[in-house]
Amino acid sequence: MSATVAPLPRRPANGVGSVRVRAHLPRPGVEAEPVDCTLFVLEAGDTFLALPEAVVTDPRGVPPLESLAFTEPAGGGGPLVPADERRKAQAYAVGNAAWHVQRGLRYVTSLLEHPLPILTVRLNAHGPDWGGGHYRLPARQYTDLPEQPGVAATGEVHLGTGRRYVGTRDGRYFAAPSHNAAIIYHELGHHVCRHTADFRGNRHRNQAAQTNLRTGIEEGTCDYLAAVLLGTPDIYGWHRGDRSVAAPRRRRLDTPLTMAGFRGGRDVDPHSDGTVWATALWSARFAWQEQGLAEHAFDSALLRALMHLGEESLSQDAAEREHMLRRRRYFSAVLAALLEQAQRHPGDPSGVSAVEAAFAARGIVVGHSNAALRDAARR
Repeated sequence: MSATVAPLPRRPANGVGSVRVRAHLPRPGVEAEPVDCTLFVLEAGDTFLALPEAVVTDPRGVPPLESLAFTEPAGGGGPLVPADERRKAQAYAVGNAAWHVQRGLRYVTSLLEHPLPILTVRLNAHGPDWGGGHYRLPARQYTDLPEQPGVAATGEVHLGTGRRYVGTRDGRYFAAPSHNAAIIYHELGHHVCRHTADFRGNRHRNQAAQTNLRTGIEEGTCDYLAAVLLGTPDIYGWHRGDRSVAAPRRRRLDTPLTMAGFRGGRDVDPHSDGTVWATALWSARFAWQEQGLAEHAFDSALLRALMHLGEESLSQDAAEREHMLRRRRYFSAVLAALLEQAQRHPGDPSGVSAVEAAFAARGIVVGHSNAALRDAARR
């Protein structure tokens, strides 16, 4: 099996073997620390790890399973360290990325009560000159980097080699995406969105000609899921700690953003508009928790709302689907679905009222377009 082979079919969990790996566990405001973790692996080859939920590939090679427990991050590697240190960082990236992908997908599966399609995760994607991270579906054209043929129809996370160094207590760390759980979880969030709400209607497109354009609500949902899995609203605090808390690129979820900061339009970065939605979700989750309700129950309501939105279009004709997709970009439409799912929780109904109030404080109420909510918040 090579790094470019399509994902393996799902297999029974009773064939899984556990191995020890080293992975980064972030802490708010400071660099992450490597700790020992358990990873469940179905199969390992020279360039891949097959997990029950994902296939993680790296054309540079995958270390033997028994060595994953002893790999160290080596400061993220990078061009300024010796070759053996870069090899250590590359080996560490495999275990770190695989563990976070498995952890994230298992949390989502536990809330949805059914698995998502297997995810392909490619490390060192696009060669040594690309340092970013993105989620890709097969398409006729791409907005930035061209893709190699054979992108999985169910979606792939691509993680590059890194671009720059960031400061740490001990000096510097090369910001490799595969070492950064925030990036891994955010891109994983796109896989969740694709197979729940499907904000761009890709399930109705030719599977070889889907779209990779994103909406603000999808980007915000991905940031929210990253914050949940990291346990902190400052999801990029480690690698972007040099930016102010309120800087758009920091994308911190505990800031007082409202719909007054929403811009909209084709030329606007959807990540920035998405932060408005992500901060509203984060504050609503806190309000829900203050009512004595479990945080995971709020996350479950959100994921079930996304799944319900995605299923709405299955029985519609093309014109109705297009109308529904436009509405699905409205924060208020997703809020309505979230409130409906939250009402089904057997706990105190005050939780639903608290969620509704938290969103209203951000200028998001049911029944209005994003532009209307923005204009109302600016008055």
